[in-house]
This record gives sequence, structure tokens and C-alpha cells, in this order.
Amino acid sequence: MGLYEDARMILEEYIGVRPGELVTIFTDRSRRDEGEALAAAAVDLGIEALFVDMSATIDRWFDAPGFWLRPPQTLIDLVQASNVSVLAVDETWAFRLDHQVRHLFRTGPECSVFKVDLGMGSWGLTAEDRETATERGRVLMAAFEGGREVHVTTPAGTDLHLSVEGRPCLPIIPVPGRGKPYGMSVPLWSEYNWAPVEDRTHGVAVIDGVTEATKVIHVVDEPIRIVIEGGRAVAITGGADADAFREAMQTDETAAIVGELGLGAHHKALVGTETEKALLGTCHLGFGDNGDYPGGLNRSAVHVDMLMRDVTVSVDGRVVIDAGRVVGFDA
Repeated sequence: MGLYEDARMILEEYIGVRPGELVTIFTDRSRRDEGEALAAAAVDLGIEALFVDMSATIDRWFDAPGFWLRPPQTLIDLVQASNVSVLAVDETWAFRLDHQVRHLFRTGPECSVFKVDLGMGSWGLTAEDRETATERGRVLMAAFEGGREVHVTTPAGTDLHLSVEGRPCLPIIPVPGRGKPYGMSVPLWSEYNWAPVEDRTHGVAVIDGVTEATKVIHVVDEPIRIVIEGGRAVAITGGADADAFREAMQTDETAAIVGELGLGAHHKALVGTETEKALLGTCHLGFGDNGDYPGGLNRSAVHVDMLMRDVTVSVDGRVVIDAGRVVGFDA
């Protein structure tokens, strides 16, 4: 399928836009072709969507110091006035917006924010892919039901213990529905997240996938080794990406606390992009704020995801992901 076909698939099958809804499509110069494809598909579905180029806003964020720059009030008001906002913009800016949605907007059935993943026109997604990723996620969540202690290892050297006792899963499923208090990513997501008990994570995490500590999401140039004690990153070693992560962890007193355990379950998510967090066989830790996750108690100005590949995960001593495959689902 091409850009137009993928754009129409997103609007029809993943978002479910309806005639008469107020739809705004946000784009920037890096993804304008995708934004225009979404606008054309909306017209063909009987929806006259507003088309907004955010290049200037995103440029200001890239040029500004710090983790986040509040968008203009006019943009906030436009999202609030729209039934559906669809963002095909720089993925790092969009990721950092995720954890601001609950502060900036009053989301609900009449106000939803969606983010379009990179790679439109090349996904090759089918209904079977969507169903497979959804069912694999159900199996994974069931394996965690009632679980307390989680152990994560990787060939790169991760050996990490976390507690999810009393912390329900926040599933990010392929078809997310409406009105969530965060930006809903489509269409490559099947990600399952827990807010670990804040002071009980300990061990070593070796990051060999994407880092979100810089203003361009990318695969780390060399592995980052993070020693965690009492739920907090206490030692960080590696190359330039380790330096950037260390700097982000100094944003405030709670930035270095492990606020999220995330596991991927989608077989078509893309390596080297934000969607790698949803890729089958990956695990990521979110450092900092976890107010979006059930039971999460940590509040910080930042939320930084760091990813590990080829994980093996056990819950209360029972293996639920074996070398990147979900036990009981994948062959």
C-alpha cells in the first residue's frame, strides 16, 4: 500500500473518524507528504479536516534548551476544540507531548489526540497483523495477572529486578479507542506498561536499542550501562548517549527514578524509531514521571524511555517472554 492507502486505513480502521466530526491534522516539513495524504483521505471519507503546519513550533523546540517547550496557547485551544487531532510530525516532539497531554488538554470521548507512526506507505499491515498483535498482548497481560516480582535479562548484560505488586497494566493496543489522557499512537503499537513500585527496582539495565534522552530518537551509538539501586539510576556509563541520559536524569530530584516497565508485542513495529518500544522482544524503562500509569506515584518534569532488545522476562519465577517470544503464543 502507498501513502494514501495507509492514511485512509488509519482514519477508518484505527481512529474511526465519523462524518461531522471536527478533525485537525497537524504536520511539519519533515512529514508533510504524510499529512497531505491524511487530509486527502479525510476528504474522501466526507470529512473536511483542518490542515496545520507546525514546523515553526517544532523548530523553536529544537532550538530551545531543556526537555520540553510548552506549545502556543492557540495550538492548545485548537486541539481542545477538535474532536480528533491527528499528528504526523517529528516523532521526538510527539513523544514528549505524550506525557503533557493530561496537563494541556481535557481529553475524553469528544477530544482525542492521535500520533501517526513513522513509515507510512511501507507498513504492509493487514487485519491479520492487527489481530495477531492484539491477541499476543492479551496473552502477555494474562501472564502478568496477579504477578509481583519481575526479572528481566538480555544477552547484552541486563539483569534487573522490579516489583509490579498492586500495579495494573496500562495496555497500548493496536486500536486504542478514544479519549485517553495521552497521545494515542497508531498503527504499530501493542505495548504493555506497568508502573513498578518506585523504590524496589534494582540491578543493571544495558540499553542497546533506542534512547529518548536526546532531541532525536535513535539507536544508541554504544550500549549504556545503568546501575539501579532502590528504584533510582545511581551509575551511568557509556558514550555520548550515556552523557545525554545522565544530563536528563539531573533535571529534578525524581527524574532518575524508574517510573515505567514497558514490553513490546507487535511483530511489525520498526527498529530505530519510537515504535521499537512496541516491537516484540523489546523492553524499555521509563525514567521520571509515571502519572500516566496506574498506581504510579512519581512526579517529574521528564519521562525518558530507554530500550533493551532480545529480552527474557519472568514473573514470580515463571518465564513469560523467552528470548523475545511470548510463551504460550509464539512458536
